[in-house]
Amino acid sequence: KGALHTFANLLTLELKPKGIAVQIVTPGSIDTRMLWAVWEAGRTPNKPRDALSIDEGARRIIARMDALTLDATGTWVSNLGVPEPY
Repeated sequence: KGALHTFANLLTLELKPKGIAVQIVTPGSIDTRMLWAVWEAGRTPNKPRDALSIDEGARRIIARMDALTLDATGTWVSNLGVPEPY
């Protein structure tokens, strides 16, 4: 997580002057076989019943990309656009 944050910050510094925005989007839980395997192995206490479908997860990430402006470059948000704490 720290490495991703540092990488995004470096990209922001390099790309913002060129008019290119950078943002980290936390996708949330996506309903995949891997998510269920992790739950079944006991590695997460919460059953992934609220996981998004792959299509819905992709739609939300694309919506964040569509809404991104240079003013918001370098931020970290949820799939709904809510700022995420680092």
